[in-house]
Amino acid sequence: PLWVRDEQIKLAIARPLPRIQPHQDLHNEPIACVGYGPSLNETWEEVKGYRHIMSCSGATRFLLDRGIVPTWHVEVDPRPHKVQLLGEPHPDVNYLIASTCHPDVFDHLKNVKVTLWHIFDSSEDAMRTLPQGEWALTGGCSVGVRMLTLARFFGFRELHVYGMDGNEGESGKHAAAHPSQPKGHALVTYEGREFKTTSSMYAVAQGVWHELDQMPDVTATFHGDGLIQHMAKFYERKGGEKNATLGFAKPELISSDYRNMNPQLHKTNIAFGVGGGK
Repeated sequence: PLWVRDEQIKLAIARPLPRIQPHQDLHNEPIACVGYGPSLNETWEEVKGYRHIMSCSGATRFLLDRGIVPTWHVEVDPRPHKVQLLGEPHPDVNYLIASTCHPDVFDHLKNVKVTLWHIFDSSEDAMRTLPQGEWALTGGCSVGVRMLTLARFFGFRELHVYGMDGNEGESGKHAAAHPSQPKGHALVTYEGREFKTTSSMYAVAQGVWHELDQMPDVTATFHGDGLIQHMAKFYERKGGEKNATLGFAKPELISSDYRNMNPQLHKTNIAFGVGGGK
């Protein structure tokens, strides 16, 4: 329920955690963005060749079990089962945890590096809850697509995407075990090929291209075989040349210097601020 998610956001904001910051200097190096789709079983060894790796969902544990340590892990889902997918936290991974996430996830990661970020929501309540000066990012309806936005937010423009399939494969709907794997499937035909998928997975697949349109300076290469990889062959960017649209930072209403001056003035000048009643 939305009210539960919103309460979790408030609890996360109260935690003394560092917040994400945009990178003004753009990277010339590529980054591997790794999802947990079934094609990862065929492509994971390619990920070894990247200096920067961002992964999500069960892909982080999948890579760690094979000796590959991601630079960042991205989490969005507000449900507690994500703890099972994380497994034992790794001290060299920076866990990028959205404020929507369940308190159990934050408690599970209390002894490793965690950076907090927010999901952009234009509703009045959400804007009121978002702290001044903190970033809320766009990115679509899945953690995989939001991972692409986060990679660009960190200054990467050459994205190599693994395990983002949008369909069921030989290992199921994920590369390995998942505590909340949807049951059943539907058949979708796209440009001459048929894929097993679900309504939610297909919605994600359709949304990938809208999010890439918001990042005109990004080149995304999709590795492996799946519905999204097949759709990528026919993708044509829309919107022309423009700046990347990544998120929103709520402006501060008072600077930190001015805020610090006020209590100092009250402390040192007994007459300061007492004449309002007149």
